Amino acid sequence: MATSLVTTVGLTNLLKAWAGISGGSTLAYMGVGSGTTAPALGDTALQTELDRIVNSDESASGNTLTLEAFFPTGDGNGTIAEVGVLSAAAGGDLHVHAQPDVPVVKTAGKQMRITLTITASNL
Repeated sequence: MATSLVTTVGLTNLLKAWAGISGGSTLAYMGVGSGTTAPALGDTALQTELDRIVNSDESASGNTLTLEAFFPTGDGNGTIAEVGVLSAAAGGDLHVHAQPDVPVVKTAGKQMRITLTITASNL
């Protein structure tokens, strides 16, 4: 991904989870969209969402979280210029907003697997 970030809402949810405060949301869905505006910390939704699907695999190792979603032939079709990790099937919190180096065109004849890796580090 050329640009990817954890949004302010995503960071707030992470802090709530660390502190054991209720009301936080999880990274349950991956969405794709055609929006071309660069991701920003204050983003709360994809710019132009095409589709969203439940994550098919989630794993954590060391300081890395890996999320994966599988879009079958009938899902996520269009020019994909943004990817988001969200908390609900509709609406919900946008935790991560990313933009690939080059948009990807997905058609009904193609399947697509998106793997998003989040690495935490001390700067």
